[in-house]
Formats: sequence, structure tokens, C-alpha cells
Amino acid sequence: MKWKHIFWILLLLVTPVLTFAHGYWLDISGNGKVGAAVTIHIFFGEIDSHGVRQREKFETPPAGNEFNIFVIDPKGVRTPLKVSAEPDGWKAVFLPTVNGSYRIFAESHKLPVVERSGPGKQNIRPIEYLYGAYTVGKPTLLSPSQQDMDILHNTHNDMTAVTVYQNGKVVPAGIKLRIFNPDNWEKQLETDSLGKAEFFPKRKGLYIIRFDWYDKMPGEYNKVGFTSIRYRCNLCLDVK
Repeated sequence: MKWKHIFWILLLLVTPVLTFAHGYWLDISGNGKVGAAVTIHIFFGEIDSHGVRQREKFETPPAGNEFNIFVIDPKGVRTPLKVSAEPDGWKAVFLPTVNGSYRIFAESHKLPVVERSGPGKQNIRPIEYLYGAYTVGKPTLLSPSQQDMDILHNTHNDMTAVTVYQNGKVVPAGIKLRIFNPDNWEKQLETDSLGKAEFFPKRKGLYIIRFDWYDKMPGEYNKVGFTSIRYRCNLCLDVK
């Protein structure tokens, strides 16, 4: 019986965890050609018991200005996009004008406080940063966004490397990152002394690389109190 218990403990330690937490992500679609519209969606939802990421519809349509969406073209020019609200999230469209890699990012400082109930539960004010990429023709180097939080990525020999930034500087070693693969299994990585981490995307689909940082300063937003601010940065990487 003792060895059986040890076996299951070890299995839990080495097996990726399927998470059921809610979250936001980017969905970017287009045909990869100059002049053809690229559609950007921000969805919100949760992973169900079968490991499928489900989009949620809001009871009332969200405000269009809750998220700002920008695109940085291969020349480094940053352009704000018009954002519209939909029953299941937010939408923006842009037309790529040159070949190369485009950075797409969204941010929100206007989301409602996440209210928790029950003993020991504490309200959290969420600040969200979302990143993605879109390529027309041959890929080029991605331009940094210069946001408060950022995750840059590149792929070489089938390995994907990410570099995490906070306040314009790379984060120190030992920062924990959460990676959700296309099956929505979660794995944790830690940054090295250069703020980098590497992983091997074994299959095609959406990978989400997440970095959370908490400011323990309490306050109030829209007449709802909170005990801390959660800054969340999600890189939404679509592996073709």
C-alpha cells in the first residue's frame, strides 16, 4: 500500500496538469496575403472536462473600449485598430500592406474586478496583455511592443524560445511561466538568467504562454474593492 501511494504521488508530479481556469486568448485568421483582411478576435472562456477550450457568451455585450488592439507591421510602425464588441468577445480587422511578420497585441485596464466568495477568497483586479503574430509571405524578425509586459518568441530547429519582459527589461531567472498546449494541458517552465525559456511544440495548434505578476496593493475599482492587482501576459502562439 505504501509503494502504491508513492507511485501516484510521483505520477502527479511528472504528469502535466489539465487546468479549468477562465482566461482570455487571441484568435487570428487570414489567408496570409498582402491586402487580404486579417480578423482578430479576443475570446473569453474556460476549458471543459474534456480538455476543450470553450468560448463563453456574455449575458450582456461587453463594452468595445474594454480592450485596445494594436498591430505592429514588419517596418515597426504601430497602428491602433478599431475594436467592436460582440456577444462572445471583441473583434478588430486590419489589412497587411507588405510581406513579413506582424505583431498583434491587445491590452485592457478596464476589466471588472474578479470577485471571489468563501473563506479566505480575495478579490483581484485583472490587467490583461495579449500577444500574437501573423505572417505574410516569408517571416521576419518581430518588433518589440514596448508595453509594460511582453513576451517575444522565435523558433529554431523546431524549438520555440520565449523571452519575457517587464517594464522594458528582461525578467530575472526563476520566473515561472505556464504553457497550455493545443490539448490544454498545462506545463511549467522557468526563465534563465537572460529571461528566456524554451519548449518543444510537439503538435500543431494554439499554445498559450502565460506570465502572471501580482501587485499586493489593495484598492477599489468601479466601486468594488480588491486586495491585489494581477498583471497577466499571454502569448497566443499558433503553430502551423
